[in-house]
Amino acid sequence: MALGTTGITTSLVGNALGTSSRNVGALCSHSYINMFSRYKPVQLYKKDTTNGITNWQAGDNGTFSISVPTCSLASPTELASTSRQWSYLRPTGGVNYPYRLGDFRGYEHNAPAAFSTSLPVTLTYDAQDISKTAVATGGTYNLGLNDILKESQVYAGVKVQAADGSYYWYSTLAAGARPLSIDFNAPPFFKNNKFLSNIDVSLFLCNYYQSSWASSYPTSNFKCWQPVKTVSRHYSTLAGSPSSLPSANLVMSSINPTKVTWAKSNDVFVTVYVTTVDGKAPTSSLRVKVMSYLGYESSLNFEYTTNPTTSMQFNWVSDGNGTYHSTPLKLYDTLILNSSGSPIKGTTPRSATVQFYEKMVLSSITYYTTLGGRDTQSINLSNS
Repeated sequence: MALGTTGITTSLVGNALGTSSRNVGALCSHSYINMFSRYKPVQLYKKDTTNGITNWQAGDNGTFSISVPTCSLASPTELASTSRQWSYLRPTGGVNYPYRLGDFRGYEHNAPAAFSTSLPVTLTYDAQDISKTAVATGGTYNLGLNDILKESQVYAGVKVQAADGSYYWYSTLAAGARPLSIDFNAPPFFKNNKFLSNIDVSLFLCNYYQSSWASSYPTSNFKCWQPVKTVSRHYSTLAGSPSSLPSANLVMSSINPTKVTWAKSNDVFVTVYVTTVDGKAPTSSLRVKVMSYLGYESSLNFEYTTNPTTSMQFNWVSDGNGTYHSTPLKLYDTLILNSSGSPIKGTTPRSATVQFYEKMVLSSITYYTTLGGRDTQSINLSNS
């Protein structure tokens, strides 16, 4: 329960803080003060805050006497440095920042932290959720993230950094229900060896929503802060075992035809033949990537299904003895031409490659990866 707005005494304050001290200076600079209380002693160049002074609780720095250093997401060290933690700027006494017992009017010793989170001691290959609690907008007696950071929305993020300094990150609403999650058996970490050992994982707050893993960040108006306290760990290894994508059991044996002629009105159908390592029926999808003479690329995903109903779907048909072929993939009018029936950028295509790909869903976000499988096949595309 917050202290009242009148009748503030050193005994009342001392009891609220849990200290036997009754010295005004000691109380106003005490280490037990909860910095997330909206009302508390602040650094303010005023001798008294009762004579017509409003919003005194924001202090001279405007952020309720809480210092929040910004961090560079690209820096390999700032998110892990305790020098970038939030800190409470207690009054120091004297003319500049005098002690005022009256600053304890409305003090709430049990105000919740604006944000809290932690990392597990051990990380596994499988998906792990990282819990977080946040107060977006504070109440009458407590502060929230929006009050302190002066942002309409604040997001919680996670950064995974490899030994060479490269990294991936994403963010979600700090006060939202969606937890942060890391899955090293999913893109972009699956079979990405430099992110599977000797990594540094850091949590942070920012003013930008990044819904999926990214390897760079916006340079305009982007702000990043530590999550109150430094939350960063080094992981030498991951626990458990990496999983294998379905296409890891496939060998692409051939494609028919391997050479086709470019023509607007000429639909071309390609069939892919595979051999399975384990004899099980394939479940992988196929991607065709076309490159033009000018170096432009265009890709098309053909999705595996047992009951194809569109030209962008196909099925695997057994040929016996662990070999399978795809139902025909229609290439030209769907891949080479755009929706207006015109050639893709870069005019005449030059070549195409066929790859296995997997469709994976992580925290409601769909990823497509070509990792897994062997013997990517090429098709020669000609205009004559």
